[in-house]
Amino acid sequence: MNSDYDRRNNGFRHWFSARRLAVIFSALLIIYALLFLTFFIYAQPRNPKPTYSKITPPSGAPPSRSPPPDDSWFPQKKGNSEADREIDDIINRSNQFKAIGNWTLALDELDKGIAKYPWSDKLATYKGGWHYDQGNWTGAEIWYRKAHELNPEEVVYIMNIALCLQNQKKEALALEWYQKAYEKRPSTGQLLSIWSLMMKFNNWTNYEKNLNQILSDIRAEIASGRSVSINSFVALHLPFTVEEIQAIAASASKSVMRSAKRNHPTIQEYKHNPAARKHNGPPRIRIGYVSYDIRLHAVGVQIQSMFGYHNRSRYEVFAYNVNDGKKDNYLNSGVYEKVKSEVEHMVDLGSTPLPEAMKRIQDDQIDVLVDMGLFTAYARMDLFTMRPAPIQVAWLGLATTTGAPWMDYVVGDKVVTPHEYAKYYTEKLVVMPHSYHIVDHKQNYGIQPEADRKSRGLPVDRFLFCNHANNIRLSPKLFDT
Repeated sequence: MNSDYDRRNNGFRHWFSARRLAVIFSALLIIYALLFLTFFIYAQPRNPKPTYSKITPPSGAPPSRSPPPDDSWFPQKKGNSEADREIDDIINRSNQFKAIGNWTLALDELDKGIAKYPWSDKLATYKGGWHYDQGNWTGAEIWYRKAHELNPEEVVYIMNIALCLQNQKKEALALEWYQKAYEKRPSTGQLLSIWSLMMKFNNWTNYEKNLNQILSDIRAEIASGRSVSINSFVALHLPFTVEEIQAIAASASKSVMRSAKRNHPTIQEYKHNPAARKHNGPPRIRIGYVSYDIRLHAVGVQIQSMFGYHNRSRYEVFAYNVNDGKKDNYLNSGVYEKVKSEVEHMVDLGSTPLPEAMKRIQDDQIDVLVDMGLFTAYARMDLFTMRPAPIQVAWLGLATTTGAPWMDYVVGDKVVTPHEYAKYYTEKLVVMPHSYHIVDHKQNYGIQPEADRKSRGLPVDRFLFCNHANNIRLSPKLFDT
């Protein structure tokens, strides 16, 4: 006969059999899951968090015509990563609108972002970049100063303020801001900006010291294989070797290509099929000239009568004007109208996005495309990167190598491009018999030199040395010669 203890113990074991344990355990899991789901739902805010698209590197904050060329410089706000992601999304959307030429919607995106995140120096500087790319130096300066107020330690903001002041012809103030940036974080680019402005006013203070520092820095960049900080046009005014000039040009061309592909990832090199070309009437060679300077400028004055001298029975000529009119009103110069009246096709591409501009040139079935700007200010070497024409030529802007694989020929003469220097050009040399420069002999300005000298108190029987170009071409070494 079992005792009371045994009966209770047997009942306890029976009640906690394996099957009952499984049921109890499953019920507890369901209750726990329901409790967790209830807490998760009611703990969330009433408005769901926004979703974010994939972040691409920002590319619009630094003005497109100013350094730095990369996008790694932005300071990051700490402790508010959700806002940072949304700010990057806003900037990406703004950049996408800019890429398709919708500047209004690009600005709208930035304004919405600034209204929500007024503390963001990143958004402020992108709005400055929007104004800068529109040629509104005053508006750009206002927003770069705002970015600087929000983040006084960011040197790029200081540099951008200096750029805006320089574009407004406030060079003395610009020099102060460049020097402020250099004191905060010395760099070759800042020293070059300071040096260039000082040269413009023939201020040769610390000339040798600054020059030697620039040469040393650039040579170190070349040796390391890094992107160089100097523009090829500026480098030609400094005592670099021909090998160094070639390396500087090659680095600059790589930067042009990187920028084009970064801003327009879908662009690809064009393929050309001469047999598929269509011609109205007898076949003619189609030549396209690309220039920002069809205006009152040294290049514009030289070329204004050139287009009328082409033999139209053999050549069909296109002038591609890439001046967007933001820096100056080229239409009022008279040069543009003269060229337009004498060239067969005047095509304005100043405000056309890069992919569409290249497609227009390719659709025009250009045989020979001529770059008249190269590394000079506001030129558009990026138009040549994807080879919209089968033959591409550099002429007039500079008689130097581009270092670019997409450029086939450089037009020069026996003085500026002697044959013994051909090994320092990535292009083939076309050596003109006299001069590669063109002079518009049809323009007579009616100057009477002798009378003009007298009116200015200059001797009429002496040889005068004149410089009608940028003061950067004058240096202490020139006067020591």
